[in-house]
Amino acid sequence: ADAIAMHPDEMKKKKDLAERSAYFLNRNGETALNMILPYIHPELNLDEQDLLASGMGIGLAKHISTNKVFFSLPRMAPSDINKMHPSRVSTISYQGMDAVENLAAFVSLPDKFTEQDDNGPKTQWKANLLEKIKSQGGDTDIDLATVARRSAYDGQVGMHSVKGRYQVEAVLGDNPATRAEAAAEAEAAAEEKVDLEAAAPKSGLFAELAERTAKKAAAPKSGLFAELAERTAKKAAAPKSG
Repeated sequence: ADAIAMHPDEMKKKKDLAERSAYFLNRNGETALNMILPYIHPELNLDEQDLLASGMGIGLAKHISTNKVFFSLPRMAPSDINKMHPSRVSTISYQGMDAVENLAAFVSLPDKFTEQDDNGPKTQWKANLLEKIKSQGGDTDIDLATVARRSAYDGQVGMHSVKGRYQVEAVLGDNPATRAEAAAEAEAAAEEKVDLEAAAPKSGLFAELAERTAKKAAAPKSGLFAELAERTAKKAAAPKSG
């Protein structure tokens, strides 16, 4: 068995599988981060009452506030996460989170924990989170827009302006006045909609995210990464029909 494992063909196969997993993990992680950040924008306090006051639905507000430390990870710089006390990290639960939430948290972590990690409790926590993500298919060629999400996200489209208001697709019933009011609010929301990353000063979280994305985009593609990137680009460019 050891001889088979050490065979060059087997070693190359394992290397290719590891590279493929890493490629999709990073790609899906960045997508997940962009999907999650509108709900936990750095301007927002993650306490339930503050989230409700912003216009968020009660189910999602309760979910985020109950798991406040977990949802704080995508808002933090990896260097700050690296400094977190191991007892704090090890108590962060990811078991009840969906694939998008777990990917967004994972991609926000430092590549390696180098502080306050004697005996590796934080490294082990990260490894366990990775295994959870793999069990959810997060390191494969999946479309995150189609994965099962917590029902609390239904009707919630996230923060659409720096004023901290949430756009909610409510069930309006047949009340014409309610519908007219909702239509007016939607029209006003559309007029004030801004691109958060473009409008925000490039410092702190946004700067780090922008820099990380730019570095990945600029990195030379080789081997399996080049093949996967080329395949993804061809899919995106292919004419849509049917």
